[in-house]
Amino acid sequence: MINQNPADELKDQIELGNALARLEVNPDFQRVIFNGFIHTQLLVESMYLMSTEPATRNEALERIQAANYLRDYFSKVKNIADGSRDEVGEE
Repeated sequence: MINQNPADELKDQIELGNALARLEVNPDFQRVIFNGFIHTQLLVESMYLMSTEPATRNEALERIQAANYLRDYFSKVKNIADGSRDEVGEE
């Protein structure tokens, strides 16, 4: 989005938010990303944080962080798209 005019940038942000909304209701996306990746990394890997092996704990922490980074990205996309909609007066 380098050198875009503000209206085009807002439009792109709204379109990205719309794309994410479509993905979130897609059963394959739910299965692979939300259930398969995020759920597994956050819930299952958290059990490994109790390990006495530092390498195992560190790997679990890295996987949990990756899932949280992805969730955070999704949240940012939604928030930016919502803000862009408000700015252009779209509902």
